[in-house]
Amino acid sequence: MSDDRAVRPPGRPPRITILGLGNTLFSDEGVGVHALPLLREALLGTPGIEFIDGGTDGIRLLVPVEAAEALLVVDAVDAKRPPGTVLVLDAEDIPAVMTPKLSVHQVTFSEILFLTKLRGTTPRRLKMIGVQPESLELGLTLSDVVRARLGDVVALAKRIVDEWMNEYESTRILA
Repeated sequence: MSDDRAVRPPGRPPRITILGLGNTLFSDEGVGVHALPLLREALLGTPGIEFIDGGTDGIRLLVPVEAAEALLVVDAVDAKRPPGTVLVLDAEDIPAVMTPKLSVHQVTFSEILFLTKLRGTTPRRLKMIGVQPESLELGLTLSDVVRARLGDVVALAKRIVDEWMNEYESTRILA
């Protein structure tokens, strides 16, 4: 199967989407959304980056996810690690599954990813920065332990974006 998105006009930087996910009503569950302003500030001036506050948008995320050449997702991840642990998941480590539901209103990111695989529209580059939550209790702020790791999330995101930009530059020079 050919990937038309791999063809890009000369000189145009890769289209990188940074997607912050989570429900900000449940403390650390909102870490992806809380990290987004810090990521915008840290990557200010980097060409070709789109920032999306995905919150709990569900199926509405399908279009921007499919449009991304490179997708970096930031979210709370229950990896059974100590609270505040920050993980980087490669595409093959991010679950892409459909689960039975009572309502079509609750589509998860795993289901969005499943749909992109089914449709052949998964972004060429995909990574997730996950943070192990300490609290999923009702609350509008992050726990102290998760808030303290936001700097690590930003540093990892910058490293990933730099890698993707360098890959683009090296392939452009070789072309």
